[in-house]
Amino acid sequence: MTEQHEFVSDAQPLSPRLRRLVEHLRQDSASLSERMLQTLRTTIPEYGSLGDSLAQDVYRAGVKNAELWYDSLLAGGRPHEDNLRWIGRFSQRRHAQALSLAALLQAYRTGTRVYMDAMLAAVRDQPALAGETLFHVSPFLLYYSDLMSRTVSDAYLTEHTRELLWKEQLQARLSAAVFNPTSPGAFEDAARALGIAPDHPHVALALRLGPSPTADPTLPGQILEALVATAPDDIAPVARSLHHGHWLAWLPVVAGEPADARERRLGERARSLLREFPQAEAAGLGLPGAGAAGWRTSAEHAMGAIDLGRRLHKGGANFRYSDFALDTLMRQSPEMSGLCGEMIACIAAEPQLLETLEAYFEHRQNHKATAAALGIHRNTLLHRLAHIETMLGASFDDMAWLSRMYLALRQRRLSRGTPPPLH
Repeated sequence: MTEQHEFVSDAQPLSPRLRRLVEHLRQDSASLSERMLQTLRTTIPEYGSLGDSLAQDVYRAGVKNAELWYDSLLAGGRPHEDNLRWIGRFSQRRHAQALSLAALLQAYRTGTRVYMDAMLAAVRDQPALAGETLFHVSPFLLYYSDLMSRTVSDAYLTEHTRELLWKEQLQARLSAAVFNPTSPGAFEDAARALGIAPDHPHVALALRLGPSPTADPTLPGQILEALVATAPDDIAPVARSLHHGHWLAWLPVVAGEPADARERRLGERARSLLREFPQAEAAGLGLPGAGAAGWRTSAEHAMGAIDLGRRLHKGGANFRYSDFALDTLMRQSPEMSGLCGEMIACIAAEPQLLETLEAYFEHRQNHKATAAALGIHRNTLLHRLAHIETMLGASFDDMAWLSRMYLALRQRRLSRGTPPPLH
């Protein structure tokens, strides 16, 4: 039985001959839908990759759309609101199936062309009907096409907004489960709902925001968009959060990628964000971690890298926790901290020697650069270094002692406090 529709009159009635032709075309809606599906698959890439199940759904919807078009034309008016709601639900399904709005609208425009081509082919040898089609059907087809496009867009964007709000709520739950765990399984549930493998290692990237990060509520979203734009889908950030003045994102570890290559890649992305967003004072990169505890530790590492880096490298802005891991371990050990203090105490009484030693390490044991930085002759530098060796009973050729002294000086610098803000 033919489905009955209610319409609001919008167009001139069809002549009896054209009405009979349209009724005949309506009976062939299945064939028209098949033709439209083939056209979509050959002209729109997203439709060309449809699986069989989704293609059948599109075909069935095409039959319904074709019937709706012919019924609208026969009734001389717009579809009833029930049918427009059906179009909206169809659009929401396409959104859920990750079909883009651009592809969906292109499909409706293509369908409009297929509808018109079918009518023109049927009236080509009948001048009177061809004229009626041109002057009466064409304007209504444009109106109908615009109505469908608006209905599709509104429903699709409404669903998109609903999904964004849902994801925002899940992101908030995920962040809470990372930093304020209250119930077992909360992290895993939120991660899986967002399509994240909770046991896969992720790396935290932190940006320290300026003194008024909330002045622009769109800033976190802008940073995320910029970060996503620089990554393939499989290594894009999967979660983000605002925490204690930092913007945080967790990025999945790429299987098989060496640690140094990963840190170089992520370090470059951090530099790019700092260039694009002057509101961010510094960036920090954590170590990989899995699960809620691993994500929290990685975030603490990333934020800690900024603190340590700005103390040790005044004027720097992009830091990696891996560069400071030994410093952290030494600070956490009273024995190692005491040893560092003893190593420095011998020369701390002579500020000139301590300044020389710090400059020597800062310029990577380059005699010429160190002497220039201190404003002294190279021979004077060599004399001071020899005096330090005599005082400490050590040798700058001893890499083990050199490493310990380097770390001891870093510990002393860390104990001085944080340098002034970068901006």
